[in-house]
Amino acid sequence: MDSNLIGSPIPPGFILRSQEPGRFESAGEKKDEPAEGPCDQLSPSTDRQSLPRFSHAAAPSSIDMAAAAQALAKTQKARWEFSHKGDMVQEPLIADGVVYISAITDNLIGKTLYAIDEKTGNKLWEIKEKSRTSGFAVQDGVCYYSSEAEKKLFALDAKTGKKLWEFQAPDGMISDPVVHDGVVYAGDYSRNFHAVDIKTGEELWNFKTRGVVTGRPVVSDDVIYVGCHGKQDMDNGAIYALSTKRKGLRGLLTRVLWKDRPDGYHGMDVTIRGNHLYLSTDDGNIVAMDKESGDVKWKSKPWEKGQMLVVYPSPVVAGDSLYCSRVDGTVFSLDASTGEKRWQATLPGNIHGSPQERNGVIYIGAADKQVHSIDGSTGKMLNTYPASGRFDPSFMLGEDTIYVSHGGKLCASFYPDSAPDAEQVMQELEDAPEKEKAVIEELGDTLSVDGIRLNVRRALK
Repeated sequence: MDSNLIGSPIPPGFILRSQEPGRFESAGEKKDEPAEGPCDQLSPSTDRQSLPRFSHAAAPSSIDMAAAAQALAKTQKARWEFSHKGDMVQEPLIADGVVYISAITDNLIGKTLYAIDEKTGNKLWEIKEKSRTSGFAVQDGVCYYSSEAEKKLFALDAKTGKKLWEFQAPDGMISDPVVHDGVVYAGDYSRNFHAVDIKTGEELWNFKTRGVVTGRPVVSDDVIYVGCHGKQDMDNGAIYALSTKRKGLRGLLTRVLWKDRPDGYHGMDVTIRGNHLYLSTDDGNIVAMDKESGDVKWKSKPWEKGQMLVVYPSPVVAGDSLYCSRVDGTVFSLDASTGEKRWQATLPGNIHGSPQERNGVIYIGAADKQVHSIDGSTGKMLNTYPASGRFDPSFMLGEDTIYVSHGGKLCASFYPDSAPDAEQVMQELEDAPEKEKAVIEELGDTLSVDGIRLNVRRALK
């Protein structure tokens, strides 16, 4: 049996017996028999371009290939599931074949950090934390994250989780770190923005911002863009463009290339694409700024007059389109050059997280506990992925797999266009040598041949 296509526990379904072509027997007639399977996880195919050969699970002519094709067309693209402590995760990060997650309990007390093999779903290491942590940054085999409770920035060996060094900050750290040119950057609750040497963990310089930095800074062309809250809750925050190269008086003053305080901006993440910086505000605007000067190029409020619900997450840019969302569940596409609205779509639940894009498809989580995929050109709804989370589901897009937090698990599933094609798999079955009778089992939302779980996408129309 191909070790890359391991079976999973068999739910109620239908069995097509090869000696009786085309006849399905309801598995419900055998409901007293326990479902069996060799393991409770799925291992991915290592090469999605090559299809498995079923030498031991032959397909004799008595198999109803049309019925098998119908079952193949219904399959879901599950690769593996990883069970973690806690009931939700922060946004996963994928780097160098490893998935990093922060799993947290509902009361925000306990937290466990995990490194998971991207292909197999096997745990590489875990670290327990007392309270909240930032997201991760990974570069050159080193993993970085900040700790609120310990007031530290940590550097870990990405393969083993072993601590390499720690940087002690004056106050709790929660901003996502970013690494650039031998330096890791992160902010603390005392409004300090720190630049730390990645080899030694020693501080190189720090900068005092207007408010607390809680998001992820962005680096472009040796300039780091840092957003922060206002001094008070209702006070506007600020966006800074800081040179990573200039030093000047105490290494601080001449680092500021420009600073702005957009109305309604409170430290949300920013997006850089080309010569533009994009951000959202809580008074309903999407703002495009010149990244070199800070000049505002355009503002857009992409909904009807009188609606004051906020654009909460940061926007994403793909091609010549910008995608953003409103907290009430509306997703928008704007022209990235002008801010003109192209389309809008409504999801069945509030949105608090940012959209993500892959191959012209927009993915976004909503409070209906689904991750929705939307055609980026038309706004047409495509697929959904079951998910869970306190607000919106946490997810991350890989090359051929989407990773979604759901029910205390991180679920890895093929995209519809990434799993082996149904028609090709059927041809493999037809071409396989006849060695023994084969049993095809239609398991509600998947298919197996003699216990081999097939991961295939929908049949081509």
